[in-house]
Amino acid sequence: MRLKKETGQTKYKKKLANIITKFIAVYAILIVISMVILQNNSFAKDDKDKRDVESEFISSIDMVIDILEKDKDISDYANAYKYIYYKYTGDEDYKAELDFSAYDMSDYSSVSNSSNYEGKNIAPGVLALRDRILKEAQKCGIKDYIDVLLALVMQESGGSSGNPDYATNYDVFQSSESKGLPPNTLKTDESIKQGVAYFAGQLKKCKYDVDFALQAYNFGGGFITYAKPKGGYSKENVTNFAKKQSGGKKRDPNSSMAKNAGIWAYGDQNYVEHVRQYLTQTQKSENGNAIVDTALKYVGNKYVYGGASLTDGCDCSHFVWLVLKEVGAIPKNAKYLNTSGIMSSAPSSWKCKKIGTAANKAEPGDIIIYRPGKIHHAAIYIGDGKIVEAQSSRAGITSNRTLTHEAIAGIFRPTM
Repeated sequence: MRLKKETGQTKYKKKLANIITKFIAVYAILIVISMVILQNNSFAKDDKDKRDVESEFISSIDMVIDILEKDKDISDYANAYKYIYYKYTGDEDYKAELDFSAYDMSDYSSVSNSSNYEGKNIAPGVLALRDRILKEAQKCGIKDYIDVLLALVMQESGGSSGNPDYATNYDVFQSSESKGLPPNTLKTDESIKQGVAYFAGQLKKCKYDVDFALQAYNFGGGFITYAKPKGGYSKENVTNFAKKQSGGKKRDPNSSMAKNAGIWAYGDQNYVEHVRQYLTQTQKSENGNAIVDTALKYVGNKYVYGGASLTDGCDCSHFVWLVLKEVGAIPKNAKYLNTSGIMSSAPSSWKCKKIGTAANKAEPGDIIIYRPGKIHHAAIYIGDGKIVEAQSSRAGITSNRTLTHEAIAGIFRPTM
């Protein structure tokens, strides 16, 4: 009996020692966070800059902190500290590599991933700047987002409209203010350097969600801090943030500004849509295209709550299930799942791959689950920022709403 008791005590002591080690590791990381925030805050010009510094650094360490909190083992804590510092500052003296291959990194997409966007209707004046923009994008590690950057320039400066100074003396990214300068201070090369770096920073903080990063480019880093706990980019979050920042002040509803940029007197509430008019999303999957083509056949048909017919009426989750069954994109014996069921069981029951929550990861044919508060709606992504869905009894089956009209709870890709 005594030997058994001692063995139990030994196990307890080992477990306690492990907990203490984890606590010390997390505590040490938090000290590093505080030190770097203080260091960078000393260079911040105002409270907004300080908030942006804190938001950027906290976002950059999410990956390491999440792994530590989930009790996963990173034995080389010294390298973990260096990794955190390097990810934020870019200081090569602290560059360290950590092996995350054993972990689910679906929420931390790599910067090397393609953005899945191609430019369209890009003006010759902007195309002439492509190599200069690409050079800065390569420095910032976002060369795959070159078409998004060209579209951003189209929105910010319109492609010159014959301005002879456009290529040399023009704030093409309208990035002067992000550097704390008066509007239109920067010349072309300076504007490109600042604009690309600023967008790259927002993109990384948004975990490479392009729509989220674009809106943050217009609204500033405060939007990331506001929207991240609420699911990231959505029209609801955009509207509510603009209302908050405007102090409830509205634009003249008859003004062109209100019609173009939104009713609240703050920023461009339609900025993502404005940039997206210069982008098209590439389609990669033949299976995804088949799902989209099949789903679109039923646009205009009725929505019926609890209904299970694509022709006579169905609700959102039945719509997704029936379309996937018709295409053969899920197992023949796959049973119907409601919206919550898709969220929890699609990988096992429907053989779907969980992609994450970032809108820019979605490909045509993916299942999209929404949660403005609780999980409540399912749709199918069709590309170019749009979804097809059994929307409501009033609207029926539609394909006109945007992918990011509400906060995304999950994206699932059929693999059969």
